Amino acid sequence: MKPHAFHPEAAEEYARQTAFFECLALRELRRPLVDARLPFAYREAGVAAALLMGLTKIAGLPNIPYLWSLRFYTRRLARMVMRNRPDVVEVSFPWLAGIKRHLPSDVKMVLVMQNVETLWYAGHIARGPCPRLFAAWIERIESEAVQLADCIVCLTGRDRDELVRRYAVPPDRVNVIPPGACFSAGHAGGAAGADAGRLRIWGVNTCFGADYPTHADAEAVAAHMAKLGINAVRMHHHETQPAPRGILAPPKNGTRVLDPVMLDRQDYFLDQLHKHGIYANLNLHVGRTFMEAEGFLSKDLPRDFNYDKFLIYFEPRMRAEFKEFCRAYLGHVNPYRQLRRADDPGIAVVEITNENSFNTLGLPVALKLPEPYRAEFLKQWNAWLAQRYSSTKELKRSWSAGFEPPGPEVFKLDGAAAGLGAWHLHAGRDGKLHTVFNEAGPNATTPALHVAIDKPCTGIGNELMLSNLKLDAGRSYTLVFDVRASETRRLHFDVSRQGKPDWGSAGLGADESVGTAWQHFERTFRVTDVPDGGLRLCYKFPGAGDLWLAGVSLRRGGPERVVPEGQALEAQNWRIHWDLEYFGY
Repeated sequence: MKPHAFHPEAAEEYARQTAFFECLALRELRRPLVDARLPFAYREAGVAAALLMGLTKIAGLPNIPYLWSLRFYTRRLARMVMRNRPDVVEVSFPWLAGIKRHLPSDVKMVLVMQNVETLWYAGHIARGPCPRLFAAWIERIESEAVQLADCIVCLTGRDRDELVRRYAVPPDRVNVIPPGACFSAGHAGGAAGADAGRLRIWGVNTCFGADYPTHADAEAVAAHMAKLGINAVRMHHHETQPAPRGILAPPKNGTRVLDPVMLDRQDYFLDQLHKHGIYANLNLHVGRTFMEAEGFLSKDLPRDFNYDKFLIYFEPRMRAEFKEFCRAYLGHVNPYRQLRRADDPGIAVVEITNENSFNTLGLPVALKLPEPYRAEFLKQWNAWLAQRYSSTKELKRSWSAGFEPPGPEVFKLDGAAAGLGAWHLHAGRDGKLHTVFNEAGPNATTPALHVAIDKPCTGIGNELMLSNLKLDAGRSYTLVFDVRASETRRLHFDVSRQGKPDWGSAGLGADESVGTAWQHFERTFRVTDVPDGGLRLCYKFPGAGDLWLAGVSLRRGGPERVVPEGQALEAQNWRIHWDLEYFGY
């Protein structure tokens, strides 16, 4: 079993964590204490021990007196440990190793050295008073601990070598067990023990410039990560920004190449990580935006196309440039490992793309494609359809399967009504709204509901919502409405889930630009699912600009528009239109 241990990130952090015990020590001067929050019964009768434990807090000295004082309760700690009748006791820090003196001779003690503490505390001690005194003090604590231990475990070979050199510990008593994988630069067949079963990854991200530390920083960071038990590092946002915060040099003559300085830093960082048993996860595309200087349209694109996460799936030149980057990035030979990255067993994972948005954002994003990307998308879309279907007739027959003709109306919003009824109008933060009914609509027989913005809200918050829709999963419905605004503005509408944790679309979701003239919208969609919390219809309209809605109606089924007028597979002029969502595209 394992006595209580701390896992400090720095000496200062350790001081903060031990403050709880220091407070207990001061209270101990007044009365005995039993605290259920401690992992062992803390009743220290010795006033001297309590004074030592409180000295750090009172005098602002290094933690050494506190650590020394822990030896005074190892007898009581040993008694508690032996209640469980262990064969082996693992101690995680040298100042707890005194427990060995109070254990039966047949109970072995394993000392796990998180650090060589004499070195770990050196910087902290050097900044305080009496550095020689406290350095000798911590060295004595550590020396006694390694002599008492039956077996010593270090996390790195460097720590093992330092213990053997500094304290004359027999090498056969010191074992190195890295917290991560165990592999060498010359072994290309995989990590040792890779076939031994499941591997638990305890990893972190490094981002931007942190992927390219200096050699000195790489050594320190890798060693520190290993001591914290980290066994994987994901090098993220490696190409979002140019060097020195990214792997790519700025564009030159219309192209970008790997920056040699950043590449060397990353090579050395990878080498240090692998030497400490830490796997790497290399990303390929995260945040790179293909720039105007490379011959791509990149300015003023809709937000959905940020970082080219949608475009890179189909734009031919982007794909070619990306493949060239992948070949250079993974085919590069790390001089410190003498291995191509593609062959290095220390690189456990390669992510092709981060946060795929091509199939998750769906058709609404494709409808926003600007030129020249729109023309290229349509060209590939038509080519794909031509491979899949021999004729427009065959396509229509296939897509018409399961078609539902127009059915009964599920609900409507009457612009001439005296109130909202089941509908709910919500103003966003700091906003103020009111409604006016029976205003002029798109024609003489269709009155409109006027939503007046008295005070614009901050953020996305204004909503007109109808909750608890009674819809069936897998069935098709058609939403129809007319809308205009006092000024050009954005309008979002959807049929979505209501209730945590998921408020996402249940088959219909769209963002449209609405102007001052009346616009007619008709959307046929299929309900994907009906959660326990039910469904709702939402209109969301942030910011300024009054809104008029008329003829809002939802009915089952919808008109058959498999082949829009003027479009044919043979003519290769099939366009992107909303009804494609109904057919699963």
